[in-house]
Amino acid sequence: MASKLKTFINLHGGYTATLSRQNRSVSSSNPSSRILAPAHQSHYRKQNLIANLLQRYGFPQSSLQHFLSKNNFLLKSDLAETESSLGVLLSLKIPQKSLVKLISDCPHVLRSEFLRKWRAPISDFVKFGLSSSAITSVLEYSSRIGIGPEKFHECTKILKGLGFCDSTVSKILTAFPGVIAVNEIEIRRKIEFLIGINIHRDNIERFFHIFPEILGIGELSRCLELIKTLKCREVIRVSILSEGLFRAGFQVKLRIDCLCRYGLIHRDAFKVVWREPRVVLYEIDEIEKKIEFLTNRMGFHVGYLADVPEYLGVNLQKQIVPRCNVIDYLKLRGGLGCEIGLKGLIKPSMKRFYNLYVKPYPECESETTASSWALEAYEAA
Repeated sequence: MASKLKTFINLHGGYTATLSRQNRSVSSSNPSSRILAPAHQSHYRKQNLIANLLQRYGFPQSSLQHFLSKNNFLLKSDLAETESSLGVLLSLKIPQKSLVKLISDCPHVLRSEFLRKWRAPISDFVKFGLSSSAITSVLEYSSRIGIGPEKFHECTKILKGLGFCDSTVSKILTAFPGVIAVNEIEIRRKIEFLIGINIHRDNIERFFHIFPEILGIGELSRCLELIKTLKCREVIRVSILSEGLFRAGFQVKLRIDCLCRYGLIHRDAFKVVWREPRVVLYEIDEIEKKIEFLTNRMGFHVGYLADVPEYLGVNLQKQIVPRCNVIDYLKLRGGLGCEIGLKGLIKPSMKRFYNLYVKPYPECESETTASSWALEAYEAA
């Protein structure tokens, strides 16, 4: 209570003061606006009240103005209902940081009509022993997709009917809240698939407890088959399978989805991963950086990856960027007799690339030219 009171007092000296300074600035620069119209007075007063309310519940002052500017529906909503919605969310014992993140990522959870539908099922969250992370995942997913509590009830009934304990249900809802939109036939199909690959029925729940994400993999069998047929060095295969076949299958699926988000069709995405298995060992954000560098900096279409999947298997900063720097410099000096495609840039070994594009140009040795920097960066790689 003391911390909330302190936050509330600080707020009046912070956010409200900021708005007051803004109002004075507007008034001094425009004499005709020194007296705000009633509508404007009401708007700023409502903005202050909403800001005070959110900050009392842990919302950082630094992000309030941006958050409210993006979510005007809060300024049109009833303040008492918004406070009631916050109270309902707080009653779920969601940690403050998680609560703020939930509201920031999915502000529509504060809509009275949304929580009105969930008010009764909220007691079931406690009854089922769901963790706070499972609760926030379910509410966020429901808010984004527009799925009501009836699907939540149906899903938990199915999972319980399969013999899953509370902790397993909680883990599944945390890792894959989309399970509430999956019908019973599809869930049972996943179970039969696991039994078909020699996972004993008694171990099914334990399997879902360890790998809850498996319910979200619609192409699991294809991903597993891809791993089994990979042609790569043994050290790469061992690294891919270090956490087991199913975790590897899930990692493959994530990378297939990543490639498809950037425009590759599924067939080409599978082709890229199969021909360049090292892509499974790179983090998703690193793959995204490579694709963005390919399209934005190098000017190639993402479809080139289907022909040169090796691009995703090499290091961006140690190999791709230095080679691009060398080629760019030679283009600038007119030192290239023909256009260098993605294949010509990536496939040559380090020694061959040096002999083709660096060694024939003595001026690259000069420390006073831009190419010297590119050469040093390349050789350091």
